[in-house]
Amino acid sequence: MKIFKSLISVLFPNVCVSCSDIIEEGEFLCDYCYEMIERTANDKICIKCGNMKKRCECKRRVYRFNAIIAPFYNEGIARKALYAFKIGKREAIANFFINEMTLAIKQNFYDIEFDEVCFVPMFKRDRLKKGFNHSELLAKGIAEKLGIKFSELLLSHKKKKPQHKL
Repeated sequence: MKIFKSLISVLFPNVCVSCSDIIEEGEFLCDYCYEMIERTANDKICIKCGNMKKRCECKRRVYRFNAIIAPFYNEGIARKALYAFKIGKREAIANFFINEMTLAIKQNFYDIEFDEVCFVPMFKRDRLKKGFNHSELLAKGIAEKLGIKFSELLLSHKKKKPQHKL
């Protein structure tokens, strides 16, 4: 079995999801790309609408939540890692996002005591096709790291358009 794995790793080495450099097995980013991920500057972002403060849209919209945060901008290396996790079915990347999201929550909501963590469910057929629900995986990990209850509060009873197409 070791010989087979060695042969596979020679023919199909593990590569960085961003720059395609060969990296250690079990990793998904090279050291350079890991250091170059652009983290959000929370002091420059409106926590209500998520835009840069100079492009804040809060006066023109009604939001049904109190605040949002994100550890990264949805671009560049972070976007490639997210796509590798969601679309490339690389569940191992979840731990990276769980750690980063938990850190962002602790830094930005240190004075709030949360009751539970929930996730947005997937339609049953989509879950079977993908093999896992990425938001459920992240929510479970975050709840565990924060030491709070994980709940399945929402239901998906019929097929909807994908959120990224709305």
